[in-house]
Amino acid sequence: HAQPLDGDAPEDVMTDGRVSFYAKGQVKGEWLLTIGYDSDRRDDLTFRRQIDPNRFYTLYGDGTEQAFENDTSRQFYLKLERDVAALLVGDFDTQMSRGELTRYSRRLNGIKADYYNGDWKASAFGANTDQGFVLDTIAGDGTSGIYRLSRGGLVRNGERVRIVVRDRFALDQVLSTVNLTRFVDYSIDYNAGTLIFKRPVESQDTQFNPQFIEVEYELDGRQNEIVAGGRIAYAPGQGENEIGLSYIEDATPGVGGRLYGVDAEWEVSRHNRVEIEAAVSDSKATGEGEAYRAELMHESERVAGKLFYREQDASFGLGQQSALTTGLRRFGVEGELRVRNELTLRAEAQRQQDLGVGGGERDIYGLEAQYRLNSTNLLLGARKVSEEAATGRKLDSEQILAGITQPLFSGRMQLRGNAEVGLGGGDDSADFPTRVIGGVDYRLPKGITLFAEQEFTWGSDRDTQD
Repeated sequence: HAQPLDGDAPEDVMTDGRVSFYAKGQVKGEWLLTIGYDSDRRDDLTFRRQIDPNRFYTLYGDGTEQAFENDTSRQFYLKLERDVAALLVGDFDTQMSRGELTRYSRRLNGIKADYYNGDWKASAFGANTDQGFVLDTIAGDGTSGIYRLSRGGLVRNGERVRIVVRDRFALDQVLSTVNLTRFVDYSIDYNAGTLIFKRPVESQDTQFNPQFIEVEYELDGRQNEIVAGGRIAYAPGQGENEIGLSYIEDATPGVGGRLYGVDAEWEVSRHNRVEIEAAVSDSKATGEGEAYRAELMHESERVAGKLFYREQDASFGLGQQSALTTGLRRFGVEGELRVRNELTLRAEAQRQQDLGVGGGERDIYGLEAQYRLNSTNLLLGARKVSEEAATGRKLDSEQILAGITQPLFSGRMQLRGNAEVGLGGGDDSADFPTRVIGGVDYRLPKGITLFAEQEFTWGSDRDTQD
């Protein structure tokens, strides 16, 4: 439109317009094309659109799902796909999660390509982005929040939130993971970097294992740099067998780097399976690092067990691994033998080593028998722990293990008790003091169970109650 000005000055011509379109359909009968463009769209720190169910679409009891055909935080979107290949220009998830050490989970805007051909598959991505990746691990404190992330100014809808329970005696072992959904399970303030959950996040689970909140998120405001990577894999047949190579190049200033590795999962025989993984990284923040992981697992009708080895330098990775698992080496063997239907034997032997400054190591040996007498379960065993702290102090524990589980009232109530009693005062190890645990479960109608659990420990350094 044109607007005349006062006097003899020339017209001041201002233009305003918008181009926007969306289309989806087949190309040459082989490819499915989805394309969209909106000239008014600007980068708005939003990874994907998300509808707040508390404000819109209050539908209940049906199978409603929300989905968007052209997810992009920029003006242009393109997706071209067929049965063996796909090309995407827009918002995407890197989806490199097959390997534990080579995982690279990012949400970016750029180009992503996938290819499948029989036993072979490949994936590659590239983005020119000003985003940075952060993984925060926060211990639950028994409340619903507020929980504060280490940074604020998050890219909207780019976070992943999960509750992770780890073994209290081996933090690199994940016992359970629950992925959470925004609006349903938590609310988040992207500017302040704070979380509030719909339910309290306990510090421990019912077995006193620590519970953590893990949050992956993207930050905005860095200078634009290239982030690229890919994976090629050979996966014969319809099973889970797969051998893959992965590579990541992250040019983010100060925190990026390079990572490459190999991983394999293979069913050696009907009862035996092997997993092997090795990776090397060169991070701008921590320098060069290496990590290795190997497991040989056996499972048959009477015997189950595994040989394992895991090592991860403190300097390894591009920020995708939890800080709780770095700088450790752990290897050993564990297994169980079912002698009869009512008798099972379990044994373990392992070594844990701290790869950090000062070191420290721990050897654990254990043997236990579990016997079922009618409806009563009995346990008897022994454990030896030899530990050398980073200070050079020797810490040992020799323990007798005993336990009983007894159902009452036709199974409606269950009583249980366990004891780990140190012999000869050998209870110096902080994680293996003399320990007594008592508990009760009571089953109510309609699938409700009440439970109570109490633990006491007596050690050379401190006594505890949980």
